[in-house]
Amino acid sequence: MIKHFFIKITLFLWIACIPSEIKGFSYEYISDGYFTSVHILTVDPKEHVILPVKASGEEIARETVATLAKSYGASAAVNGGFWKANGNPAGILKINCLWYGTPIKPRGAIGWSLNGQRVLIDRILTNYHLKDCPDESEIEVIPMSTPPHTSPEEWRELEHIVGGTPVLVRNGNVIEDYSPEQTLESFLVKKHPRTAVGIRDNGEWVFVVVDGRFYGFLGGMTIKELAELMLNLGCIEALNLDGGGSSTMVVEGIVINDPCGELKEDEKQVEAVSDAILIFPTNSL
Repeated sequence: MIKHFFIKITLFLWIACIPSEIKGFSYEYISDGYFTSVHILTVDPKEHVILPVKASGEEIARETVATLAKSYGASAAVNGGFWKANGNPAGILKINCLWYGTPIKPRGAIGWSLNGQRVLIDRILTNYHLKDCPDESEIEVIPMSTPPHTSPEEWRELEHIVGGTPVLVRNGNVIEDYSPEQTLESFLVKKHPRTAVGIRDNGEWVFVVVDGRFYGFLGGMTIKELAELMLNLGCIEALNLDGGGSSTMVVEGIVINDPCGELKEDEKQVEAVSDAILIFPTNSL
């Protein structure tokens, strides 16, 4: 089991000299002692606001996670969904009821309400592609799981949706068959830096970033290993987000993992991404 494989060190962010106004976050660092390190951020949506944001840019709409976190004044952040070179999302993305991207394959996604306490994770499509839609208000989410796990009506009530792939955990069980999401086998079985998000039974959000200690050339996890980790962390639902060089966790403006991106920023090799998930204390907004 992964929970026995790693040496677990638990730290509370206020102990790590993080300002007291974000007390309640918890940060855990896990290492196998060699090449794989895991960074875990646990967030209570009753005490924090969780918001997706879209990067901007004149020609290429991509920014680093740290830049986005600093621009919005977020206390913490992780990278979001997969992206295209021009900065467009490669899957579904909905922020404050505005659509930025729609999926072309039945891929996993996480959707949530403004207060972050109503959350869905499922494989979904939409009835329109964004570029072909006559009116964005007509876009509807179509859940694709068999048997059904969520409904279009439930997704209609959510202001935010971020895409990923694949769904890792459902109803407290690791997903065994990833084929419905039509991902490459190598993406699933090779070890890569990863980012994931999960939900515990008590409503807490769990954000995980996995990287290798040598800029991603060693370490990382397979999708199955990541799913087992999320389950061991108590998640009853979990989703894989964008990984590789994009995998980044920021706390108080500092990148606390070791990314393997192509850009040099504050002595870290980071990546410019399409979107990120930001975390704010409720009293800051």
